[in-house]
Amino acid sequence: MVSYECLILETDEEKGIAKITLNRPDAMNSWNYQLAKEFLEAVMSLEDNRKIKALIVTGSGPTFSTGADLKFVKGLMMGEDLEKGKKMMETLNEAFTALEKTRLPVIAAVNGFALAGGLELILCCDIVLVADSARIGDYHAKFGLIPGGGGSQRLPKKVGDQNAKYLLFTARWVSPEEAKEMGLVYKVVSADK
Repeated sequence: MVSYECLILETDEEKGIAKITLNRPDAMNSWNYQLAKEFLEAVMSLEDNRKIKALIVTGSGPTFSTGADLKFVKGLMMGEDLEKGKKMMETLNEAFTALEKTRLPVIAAVNGFALAGGLELILCCDIVLVADSARIGDYHAKFGLIPGGGGSQRLPKKVGDQNAKYLLFTARWVSPEEAKEMGLVYKVVSADK
């Protein structure tokens, strides 16, 4: 089994389940180039394993994912290493597209915050289960950014134009119940489960 720096990949071939856990809890499971690269590799590694029948995606610690690492984004906004930023966004989009197009049914198990790129990640999943304590939203507008991981394209398809515009324009977090009403999530479960 391959060892990763920023995520944990677990496979149980007997049960036919794989689980990818974003594992940057100190950074609220925010996306950097290394995590994007590893996530893409992990998803692609499961594609040919016919013993795996489903994939679960979750976050370690109290957060699912808060999107791009703001230290990285701040550096880009200051004009630092734009080539690195371009490479990171290309890899992140490749990873999200690979997840969206995988042959595996993908279940998001959302704990804590799923903001910006965290929201974009759940938009690539087939079934979204959220803890009753979770908070979901697009946070790009708060920082004067546009969604770089496909959120502006995937969100209207999932929740309709008005709900998508509301989330994208206001940067407001919604409760799990509101997200369910919008059609963004399938089921709200107790956080302890």
